[in-house]
Amino acid sequence: METGSGAPLTSLRIVALALLLAAPAAAQTSVQQLRGAKPGPLGIAAGPTTGVYFTVGRALCELLAPAPCASRVTAGSVANVELLRAGDAAYAIVQTDVAQTALKGLGRFGLAGPCGTLRSVAALHAEVFTVAVRGADPARTLADLKGRKLGFGAIGSGDRPSGERILALAGWTPGDVAVARGLTRSIAAKALCGGEVDALFTIIGHPNDFGFELAQACRTRFVPLAPEDVRRAADGDPTFGPASIPAGAYPTLRADVPSVGLRALLLTTASRPDAEVALLVARLRAGLPRLAAAHPALARLAVADLTPPAEAPPLHAGAR
Repeated sequence: METGSGAPLTSLRIVALALLLAAPAAAQTSVQQLRGAKPGPLGIAAGPTTGVYFTVGRALCELLAPAPCASRVTAGSVANVELLRAGDAAYAIVQTDVAQTALKGLGRFGLAGPCGTLRSVAALHAEVFTVAVRGADPARTLADLKGRKLGFGAIGSGDRPSGERILALAGWTPGDVAVARGLTRSIAAKALCGGEVDALFTIIGHPNDFGFELAQACRTRFVPLAPEDVRRAADGDPTFGPASIPAGAYPTLRADVPSVGLRALLLTTASRPDAEVALLVARLRAGLPRLAAAHPALARLAVADLTPPAEAPPLHAGAR
């Protein structure tokens, strides 16, 4: 995270926020929880069933038929990288920023060290940093949530490290976070609507089932990021860029909600056979209309979008 003279302070803020937000259950990694369920030879580590990743994984498996393939329910990006490096998944869908930290052995991957065997297969849909509050909440900007109860994704998701990084880049300190809870998608809406947390932070493609669930649960709304917060995030971490939740993504959303975003990646490891990866890429290109129809968040996905960004892990030889 090279940001000139402000880099040391920003790095310290990220570390401090991460320590504050880390749950005691962090030692029980998603790999340990899932190791008992061995995937098929083309198992794709995806995400929660209410997110976009699981649907994308299932659509990818359909493109590979009749090869044995399964889209696996996981906590998300961090868990998916762990499954890849443990050899418990052949492919995984991972946020670009999480892939970058894993490649360098930073953040939550520090103890395991750099994951130099990660390889990119393709880029997928765009994801947006999303802040949801109850409809009657007075918060209008990210800064309005300082000192309040915040809900982040569960251990193993990409929501937590990304949220920590964006808050730190926006100038937050550990003292700005009163309460931080790790919440699985299955209980997040109830926690927000019941007042257990004042805001939920997640990285996700829109529209999605989780967004509809929130809207139905207690008429939630999305908090926009101020232009300076967008600029700080994009300047401080090249995996992020300006993005928005588009108007019309949900029935009550009448205007774009400015934020930052990144790309989801389809990853594997260097040891995966070249011919297999080449077949997957060929099927992905040929079946792109079918993939785009699998989920609204993929509707605008084009062949040009499949090229991984510069910040992604190196391209697998079979994908070239």
